[in-house]
Amino acid sequence: MMNTQKKEYQPHVGLWKVFPPDGKDDNSTVDIIAIHGLDTDSPRTWTYKSGANEINWLEDARLLPAAVPQARIYTYNWDAKVFADAPIETIFGHAEKLMALLQANQSTPSRPILFIASCFGGLILTEAITRAAKEGSQYRKILESTVGIVFLATPFFGTDAASQASLLAVVQEIMGKDASRLLIKNLEKGDNEIQDRTHQFGLIVNYRFKMPVSCFYETKPTKIIKKVLGKLVPNQFLRGSILVTKKSACLDGHPQWGLGRNHVMMNKFEKQGCPDYILVKQAILSILNDAPATLKSRLQPSAQPPIEPELNEEQRARLLASLKFKGLNELKNREKKRTFQWVFDATDSASGDDPFALDGDTRHISPEASGGPSAKSESQSRHSIRSWLRSKHKTFWISGKLGSGKTTLVKYLIDNPLTTEALSVWAKDPVIVSHFFWKAGSVDLQKNIKGCLCSILYQSLERRPVPFDTILSMNKSVLTKTSETDWSLEELRALCLKILGNYPSPVCMFLDGLDEIRIEDRLDILDLVNELQAIPNTKICLASRPEPHLQSAFSNYPQLRLQDLTFRDMENFVSKAIQPFVSKGRISSYVGKYFMETLIRKAEGVFLWLRLALDDLVRGLQNSDSDKELYVRLEQMPADIYKLYEDIWTRINEESAIYRAAAALYFKLVIASNIVNELSLLHFAVATTNLPQDFSIDTLNADHLDKKCEATKLQIRERCIGLLEIAESPYSTNQGRWGTRAASLLPYSRTMVRFPHRSVYDFFTETDEGDRILNFDSSTSHDLSLRLLRADLATTKFIRRGYVFNKARFDLRTLSDLADVFSAEEINEFLDGIRYLYNRGYYGTSMIKPHFLLLAAVLRFRQFVLSEIESSPDPALLATDVLRFKSNSLPACGDYLTELSDFSEPLMKLKANPSSKGICYGSDFYNEIVPEIRFRSATAGFLYEIIRYNMDDSGGIDKRLKQLRRFIEAGPNLQERVPLRINIMDTDEGVEIQGDFDDMNLYPNSSNVVVLDVDLGFLVGAYFKRALKKGMISSESIASYQPPIDELSDYSIHIALLGFEGHFNPLSADHSSADHSSADHSSADYSSADYSSVDGSLSDRLSLYRWGMNDYQCPSGTATRQLLELLVQFLYGDESRDIAQKVRDELERIKDEIRSHQSGYRRVTEKRITTFLANRNLGWCFVNEAGVVVNSLDEAEAHT
Repeated sequence: MMNTQKKEYQPHVGLWKVFPPDGKDDNSTVDIIAIHGLDTDSPRTWTYKSGANEINWLEDARLLPAAVPQARIYTYNWDAKVFADAPIETIFGHAEKLMALLQANQSTPSRPILFIASCFGGLILTEAITRAAKEGSQYRKILESTVGIVFLATPFFGTDAASQASLLAVVQEIMGKDASRLLIKNLEKGDNEIQDRTHQFGLIVNYRFKMPVSCFYETKPTKIIKKVLGKLVPNQFLRGSILVTKKSACLDGHPQWGLGRNHVMMNKFEKQGCPDYILVKQAILSILNDAPATLKSRLQPSAQPPIEPELNEEQRARLLASLKFKGLNELKNREKKRTFQWVFDATDSASGDDPFALDGDTRHISPEASGGPSAKSESQSRHSIRSWLRSKHKTFWISGKLGSGKTTLVKYLIDNPLTTEALSVWAKDPVIVSHFFWKAGSVDLQKNIKGCLCSILYQSLERRPVPFDTILSMNKSVLTKTSETDWSLEELRALCLKILGNYPSPVCMFLDGLDEIRIEDRLDILDLVNELQAIPNTKICLASRPEPHLQSAFSNYPQLRLQDLTFRDMENFVSKAIQPFVSKGRISSYVGKYFMETLIRKAEGVFLWLRLALDDLVRGLQNSDSDKELYVRLEQMPADIYKLYEDIWTRINEESAIYRAAAALYFKLVIASNIVNELSLLHFAVATTNLPQDFSIDTLNADHLDKKCEATKLQIRERCIGLLEIAESPYSTNQGRWGTRAASLLPYSRTMVRFPHRSVYDFFTETDEGDRILNFDSSTSHDLSLRLLRADLATTKFIRRGYVFNKARFDLRTLSDLADVFSAEEINEFLDGIRYLYNRGYYGTSMIKPHFLLLAAVLRFRQFVLSEIESSPDPALLATDVLRFKSNSLPACGDYLTELSDFSEPLMKLKANPSSKGICYGSDFYNEIVPEIRFRSATAGFLYEIIRYNMDDSGGIDKRLKQLRRFIEAGPNLQERVPLRINIMDTDEGVEIQGDFDDMNLYPNSSNVVVLDVDLGFLVGAYFKRALKKGMISSESIASYQPPIDELSDYSIHIALLGFEGHFNPLSADHSSADHSSADHSSADYSSADYSSVDGSLSDRLSLYRWGMNDYQCPSGTATRQLLELLVQFLYGDESRDIAQKVRDELERIKDEIRSHQSGYRRVTEKRITTFLANRNLGWCFVNEAGVVVNSLDEAEAHT
């Protein structure tokens, strides 16, 4: 709504005209729109005050109106106070309102527009421009009319820590307690969300809609008085600071000017002759003078922005695998037993009114208002969900009682093509993603926010290609993730918001079971919903019980209450079950109708109750109960679902002690299986068999298990009266991994035993009556765990799952978690069973696998492992292997240090040699295809880990020093050499020590890489110097270690390899035809253009991980001496920005040398970095598929 009245104070948000004043002639031809920053009203932002004198340069006749008399000047006012607890994402909601208001002003879109944006207002404007540039945007005309922008101290690239504190202080001085700490914090320098929006905005103004942009930055610090600050910021900041630096306030390729004022004064000018005002005025005039040419240029074909590469297939598969977890689709893939065709059956009302067209005034149809479920209320609410799918409204809430069918409705909507058809009215080519929270799920990720984010990301990335840069800009380590455990919640949240914010298609999300999320995540899920809502081109449908905290949060959204709308579904459901008895004359049509009406009335919209009550009634009909008995049976059925469970149980099982005990055991096993593992019918059948204490896996017979599974299936149906169900598993099982004798068991492994609804689980775990039923079985948690774990091991004989020893590690981990439950004899029994399966290949057939005791070497089994080593034929050799495995397997923090410390001393007493080099399998090794493997000593592995991980963690320093002392006192070979990988970022992220090379994805997250060849003596010295530099230790505390801190020498450390980003072109146009034998460019050019020639061999397929890198061996140490000295300073603890910049500068110098073919740099010919290292015996070796170390790649692959 436009308001043309000029006021001294304008407390309302909106678009306000400040010039020309009302009543004056308006001969304007151009519009200027000024957007303020964090303030409560626009006049104060633009007004200079000196005593009683106030000058608003936007409306003062001597200033801007005089400079551009042809302009109509507006301010866009937004109420920043409403964001007291808002993240930066929420502020961008004003972008939509800005565009809508401009659209409403009929003349504005048809005439040139110039924007002036101050501070945060610039972020709102960039978002508005980005939204308007989207294909099909209704605001495209406004964008096409925009001739330029003037930015005043807009923090495009965030702020640093000091500026954050000061900026918050300034904002709080203006806004008081309403200032948003969270909003300010999200402006931290390098914030991914802001940088990504800036990147998208840059593509628009530089390529798609070329427009002039002028950036102004502050040059004077903002001083903050002590009484305002209090304890808000440290004392060192009281002198004042630049809040938005030149680097953050300016966009590359556009004019940049510094104004001689602080942040608060950047948008206030006191007089016509003010030098800073003159600069801003000239920028405005320059843009307006060029406006005709700017508009005309848009009629010509524009230059295309650089194409952002997509992930290659290997990278994409790896990223998807890291997000997929067990149980991801378990609840979604459960059988759907009813339809909700009525959602799409109804037609719009004759009037054609759309309930979503009434300014958001959408309400659910309450049963109180409608007098109960009626055809009218059903029809109106059907319109609501269909209309919402088609509308621009963001959020819809499906609420319903326990068991009313919310999840089934959500599944129906997701799978129905009519949903996509309706969404296509809202936006073209929509994508549907979903997540189902499940309290009774077997894994934590089914009931927490982390699982929800993994699910949304997995589906989003699977269904549409996302630019490589969009992913990497969030986190440089994204492509190193291999499983969901590698992700932190913060990383997933940031990546999810970034991907959806830049997604190539509109997205509709369905989130079901919000009441089933774990208690500690209840508030966080509401925050996540708010963040997802704020993303453009998204819709969210939520489904949950109407619990108080959800009712409070969602009550204002369009919604339906499911239990009020299922009358016809229930009628059809009951009719199908009862009609056969009427047709056969078992009951009259009158009695059948009475049964149907009574069941539906008592169900009160809860389908689960109806299903169980109907099953009970049908049993009575089948048992030839009289009509009177059936009347009584029906009337006595309790309406409460829990009471119904109790009532059915009492009448079916109360008279049979054997049935009661068996059913109770079944219920307990399903409950316990959530802790141990998924429960297939095959597992369940074995678990309910009374196996002998000293069971032998060899005695298990596939034919016997086949018969046992069939009998168990029948017993479940007879004894559990619908409180357990048997259903197809959502997970596929590869038949090729089954033994030939076990193919008949495949269907039982794919069939799951589970509760039909979460309320059944709740009934048994949260009610007294459920507990009473469970007590009919006397099994303890020990007994249940024993049964389940034995069953898991027994069925492993017939089911081979996972790589070589991943499943074995899982079983050992499960046993370790349950070690407190079992006796020492039982633990040893299981360890022997796992070893039996492992050694005979039931966990996998690859010959390349570590000794079983290496896998079993965890604290819980320490005594078992040490005893087995001691009784082995060669204790020293086996002890050395275990020590090497423990030293190389995990990061040097947490349990790693504890376990290594507790194992290393007794292992060294058994003559373990920490200097002996050998194969290092790592913590997640599965060597079925890669012919290279790590080859180093225990000491090397330990040193390598401690210098990489947690150098800022002083908590574990004593453990690290104690372990280092053990290795040093054992007289290690300090001349052993290992590779050290250093990543050099092209941003302020600087320099970092990266992980090992066994992830195959060589350089996924940095622009430049240096591989150092170092000996252990250097690493020891570097570790102590680094720790001293960080203040973690004192020189006195390490005097007794006498570490060999070598000076820099070519022997102790040198550069083995340089890797440059894919777009680095070593062949310039001037030298493309010259002889380059010294650079050897012809030997191996692995740019992305060469991928078309890949022949599908093992080495070539793996080389695809080398996505566009150019690798070089170094010449004599002289050429790279300066770079090496800088990296040594970094390794010795100098992590300053200055050292990082010097390293980047030195690398640029080296690139120039390579381009000009100086100093004999040679192109690396190996296609994998691990091949390069193994060829040089640098911490890696070649191994054939039999696990034998060989001398070359040819020998390794000859055995494949």
